[in-house]
Amino acid sequence: MARAEVFSGICGFTTNIKIDSLDEQNESIQITSECKHIDELAINLKSEDLINIATKNIAENPVFQYAKMLPHPGCPVTSGIIKCAEVALGLALPKDAFIKLEK
Repeated sequence: MARAEVFSGICGFTTNIKIDSLDEQNESIQITSECKHIDELAINLKSEDLINIATKNIAENPVFQYAKMLPHPGCPVTSGIIKCAEVALGLALPKDAFIKLEK
């Protein structure tokens, strides 16, 4: 199991991601967010295989395919979902990632 909490920035929305991968037959993606657009994305991703989420390139990745509905292309939630899937599948170690912005 892997968990991620994404604080999206100026919108103020927080997204919680929980992904379980016991085997190819037993996968679970749970995404809860204060953002209605991320909620729509989460509904679409429930039927996707984790291996596709964790390994497909940007042009073919289901996260980015469904993320076309998001109004902000810089939303960090998409990266959070992919990183969480990688950790759940054992393709990456759990380590926090940050984007620090200044002007």
